Amino acid sequence: MKITNFDQINLSKPGQYFTKIGPKEAEILLSRNVENNRKVREQTVRQYATDMVSGNWDESNLDPFRTNEKGEFHDGQHRAWGLIKSGITITAFLVTGQSLGSFDYIDRGIKRTLADDLTFRGLSHARDRSTITPSYLAYQKTNLFENITNNLYVSKLVTRKESIQFNIENEDRLLEALRFGEKCFYKFVKLFPKNKFALLYLILSDIDTSLAEEFLIKLATGQDLYSDHPILHLRNSIINYSNSQAVKWTHNKLFAHIVKAWNIFLVGGKIKALRWDYNKLKNYPTLNLPPKLGS
Repeated sequence: MKITNFDQINLSKPGQYFTKIGPKEAEILLSRNVENNRKVREQTVRQYATDMVSGNWDESNLDPFRTNEKGEFHDGQHRAWGLIKSGITITAFLVTGQSLGSFDYIDRGIKRTLADDLTFRGLSHARDRSTITPSYLAYQKTNLFENITNNLYVSKLVTRKESIQFNIENEDRLLEALRFGEKCFYKFVKLFPKNKFALLYLILSDIDTSLAEEFLIKLATGQDLYSDHPILHLRNSIINYSNSQAVKWTHNKLFAHIVKAWNIFLVGGKIKALRWDYNKLKNYPTLNLPPKLGS
């Protein structure tokens, strides 16, 4: 195995090298860290440094350090910080000058989350976006709410590439949904997550934007709701379960109640209570269209 001196390597020119990387070389790489790289996870850095000092670091793991065609450090920042913290020098595999597009397909040592990928692309509110986009796209594919309550199912139904593309193409719409969700969140005294408000806004506004806003604002504020109003019953159920220490409300039941309240709201109906039998998943309610659209 030929070892190339780090100082002789052109970081922007395509190449593959075995080289010695210690604190000095790690600092050089980190000084070229690509903009919008994911946030450093201190716990990971500490674990890497501990393994290096104790001799438990496996140098046979050739997951490379990588730079792009601009000479920017693109992959390996946690290992680099671990080397600085530990003071250790290791023999490492360094891949240089890779095209920027290739980094979408690289499997990294610490798996990038959707939020990491959105942050890397300079998209704001990446963490919030990453929680609502896959669920929204899963609903769009199936029109079934029960399919968005299971994260494992959603991950199989919606690809990372689809989520990223949707975020790029729907920047304004997503920001509008997040702003609306945050407004409702504070009006509801923080008892219902802002990202769930944003997700519901996206789904319901596909049916009718003005009705979606009316439904969600009334849910958030409790204003102008008579005693038999379906939104009042939904709101009271959410408050009761949010304040309960003993009762867990599943996402399945939550969304089933939301769908039922929406359907009754559309026709101006009245109810005594919102009920749904969790054991009858085959009878899971689906969203109705307003009478003028459904006819």
